Amino acid sequence: MATASTLPSPPRSPRIPTPRSRPRRAWLRGTRELILRLKGGYLEPFVTLTVPTNLGTPGAANSRAVANAGPAISDVSHRPLLPPAGVPIRVFARVSDPDGIGSVTLRWRLEASGSFTNVAMHDDGLKRRHFPGDGVFTGSIPAKARAR
Repeated sequence: MATASTLPSPPRSPRIPTPRSRPRRAWLRGTRELILRLKGGYLEPFVTLTVPTNLGTPGAANSRAVANAGPAISDVSHRPLLPPAGVPIRVFARVSDPDGIGSVTLRWRLEASGSFTNVAMHDDGLKRRHFPGDGVFTGSIPAKARAR
């Protein structure tokens, strides 16, 4: 009769690591349960997401609030799109700021140059584009001769 100490141990299987998934997730609203459905639908593990106790202060200033933020610059474009040699480039930008705009400056440089050139931009409507006071500022980069 065999005793427990004399029974052969079961064969050892190679260690197979447990698969893990660490997706980035964030709770926005609604239920805190996240369900992961795998292909075939035979396994649906779920986890309860942790929700921070401080969910913010809607309507209040946050940590990035500043008294006077810079202007909003949008709709930047230039004409002509592919300028030939000897043709100036007109640059357009819509600029807005609730505190008003004192001046707008276009800074440009040649690719091989390290220094910038400043050009004043105007919202006067005189550059055959838009209307005076519409918030679209225009500046012009002078024409350059073709490199030989």
